[in-house]
Amino acid sequence: MVMLFNGIEQKKSRKSSPGNKWTRLVEREEDRGAQCILEEIGAQCILEEIGDQCILEEIGDQCILEEIGDQCILEEIGAQCILEEIGALCILEEIGAQCILEEIGAQCILKEIGAQCILEKIGAQCILEEIGAQCILEEIGAQCIL
Repeated sequence: MVMLFNGIEQKKSRKSSPGNKWTRLVEREEDRGAQCILEEIGAQCILEEIGDQCILEEIGDQCILEEIGDQCILEEIGAQCILEEIGALCILEEIGAQCILEEIGAQCILKEIGAQCILEKIGAQCILEEIGAQCILEEIGAQCIL
């Protein structure tokens, strides 16, 4: 199923694999911030930053996306996730995995509580704070604070 919301194309396909897993791909045609790729599987979270589009892949949960002008709000039922993207400002609040991502320009802050987390950032400053979880931070071409 493909739906268009103010320049956003959504593709949702249901897999036939056990567990009733859902896979959703959301791509923004124009995104004034940096490119955001979030892959979430259970409590594990992978965030990749590379350019000016936004791609969300979710396996195992339902997802609702609302687009209001430059503001992008993602409400995820089950994983209880809200993504607000306003220009270069990106905030991810995730209840359960308890994850907050704030992205302002090229600077990125990721706070993760009680879940495994991988953050990959290309060409930007990055701050990662990890509490009670395993963490991998890979930084290419940028300053990094861990």
